[in-house]
Amino acid sequence: FMSITDGENIFFTLYPSMLVGMITFTLQSYDEREKWQTFSSAFPLSRKTLVSSKYLFCLIACGSNLVFTSVTYSVATLVIGSFSLETFFSNICAMFSVALVTPSILMPIVYRFGAVKGKALYYVVLGIFWGAIAILNNISGKGYKLSLSPPLYIVSIVVAILFVLSWLLSVKLFEKRDL
Repeated sequence: FMSITDGENIFFTLYPSMLVGMITFTLQSYDEREKWQTFSSAFPLSRKTLVSSKYLFCLIACGSNLVFTSVTYSVATLVIGSFSLETFFSNICAMFSVALVTPSILMPIVYRFGAVKGKALYYVVLGIFWGAIAILNNISGKGYKLSLSPPLYIVSIVVAILFVLSWLLSVKLFEKRDL
């Protein structure tokens, strides 16, 4: 609700998207800890299928979050009388990008090095990424207010392409990895 009434701060709108994007990493950690990759080799599942299942789960979770958050945002802004179609679409683009950028960057690291070794890289990459966002945000002087502009659409398209490339790279890395 704080992000809805304060158009300058959308942190609480984007935070659930970031968390949902990290669920896939957590699932991969549990699978690795319980030796699921080794156990799954007894089934007629290819490594490509195993990787694809994580990426599809990520898309389903992020899509569910996007629908829920969008509906909640719409209802809340309609109730307080501040609904704006431009802001609505800006938030959707931002939530989509935030939800998919983290797994796009981190899942290939996990499939290359494993969840335990990849965890340190995970925190480093997240710190650099979100630190850069905060620095760029402060330099721009706009605060966290998003505007519906071509760069925001372009960012969403770039993140979608990055997600697909990450998926393909993860499949290749996991096929080469020894279990």
